[in-house]
Amino acid sequence: MKYERKFPLKNKSFIRYIIIVVFICFVLSYSVPAFSSEKEKTASITVDYKVNAGKFYSTYLGAGTGPFPDDKGIDLNKKAGLSLIGVVVSANSENCFIPPPVKKSLTGQVLEIRKKGMEVVYIFSAGKKPADMKKFETWAKDTVTALDNLEKNCKSRIKYVQFGNVPDLGITWKGSDDEFFDTFDAFARAVKSVNKDIKVMAPGTSSITEKDSDKIRQFNKTFISLVKTKKTPLDMFTFHFLDFDIYEVYNETRRLKTYLKENGMNLPVGLVQYNAKPGDLWSGSYDPVFDTTLLACHNTAVVINLIKAGGILALRWGDCLNPCNPGNEKGHDFPMTDPQGNPKPVYEAIRGLSRFLTTPILLSVAGDDKTAITALAGKSADGKKLLICVVNYSPPQEVSTPSYTYYTLTVKNLPFRTGSIRLYSITDKKTEMSLYDNRVVEIKKGLLKIGISSIPPRIDFIALDLFD
Repeated sequence: MKYERKFPLKNKSFIRYIIIVVFICFVLSYSVPAFSSEKEKTASITVDYKVNAGKFYSTYLGAGTGPFPDDKGIDLNKKAGLSLIGVVVSANSENCFIPPPVKKSLTGQVLEIRKKGMEVVYIFSAGKKPADMKKFETWAKDTVTALDNLEKNCKSRIKYVQFGNVPDLGITWKGSDDEFFDTFDAFARAVKSVNKDIKVMAPGTSSITEKDSDKIRQFNKTFISLVKTKKTPLDMFTFHFLDFDIYEVYNETRRLKTYLKENGMNLPVGLVQYNAKPGDLWSGSYDPVFDTTLLACHNTAVVINLIKAGGILALRWGDCLNPCNPGNEKGHDFPMTDPQGNPKPVYEAIRGLSRFLTTPILLSVAGDDKTAITALAGKSADGKKLLICVVNYSPPQEVSTPSYTYYTLTVKNLPFRTGSIRLYSITDKKTEMSLYDNRVVEIKKGLLKIGISSIPPRIDFIALDLFD
């Protein structure tokens, strides 16, 4: 039976009717549901259930800590879903580290991290080439042996060691590039003499978006070439990223992988320090951007773009309650919590990313531009659960990029008939991860398609349980 709407015939009634309709539409325009059919500036994201795109590793969930152990902070790290914690070991001063035995404060920190089930990345800072290299090699062996024995107390062994920190720009390393290469070579050989299974990581070179990008690229090429020539032990090349232009982390990861392949080295690439850099990064001054959903979007998108480019490790600069500058009255910018331990939006975002450990089989994603909007999808081992993360990033004005207020999400090649879908979001208005929608959806001919209104900055985690 065809339904026909009969409009009033009298002019006054008709006008009154039109006014009422227009008013209702105006009111409803301010209350668009999460799953919406409204099309604004739209991104179209497609997930292919049948095409695998790698694996989500626990090493994507890492953060670097300050040198001050805080049991509450370490507990918050675990609750946030972190799996990997970087701790700094000084190769210059006995104030931070005395081998052997390991200084009590570092011992306590490592034991507490391991007790919570998280791995440790030992980051050895160094400022210049030792005057006595033989003595340095002995020190390195003793230090790594002491730390490995400490790990044995936790029924484990050291897995990751990094030597040096941004030596390419002469900020932390005060010697020449050649002197750094010699020192790194000696340290790497000392590590392998203790335990050949320890992964030796490159020094974490500077963010390529710094003004001296040409010098950074040349340092990277020379370092990789010398590793090949000297046969220096190296298991992973690492770098930093501190820029608002999230696409560059994708570019740099691919660029480094190309350098390595050109030298016949099929090594993985990791990100050992990522965050954003507003204003004077190292002053310790408080910047409100670090407490925003914008930063949460930035950090989440950086990890996703690293994964898409083939990187395997990500350490955020700043964990929980371990500031780089503890003397600042408001607490430093970088941690995921405020000085009282209250979570910032980025804490919620990392907690959301950790859920990919239950859906670790990554799937092909098309349609995200890796700049303004980026997405990650994974499925469980039995294939009955999907998790999709969509980041709608609204970067600062200095980054020229399109923005979206709406996106369609299509999942194709689904071998199921129905699904239960839940949408969790982090927004400017609700900085804690909140459930926005929960419903059963029909899958037609292997296809599921939904539309989501999304005002940036916003992070969506879409969980889908699938049924025959």
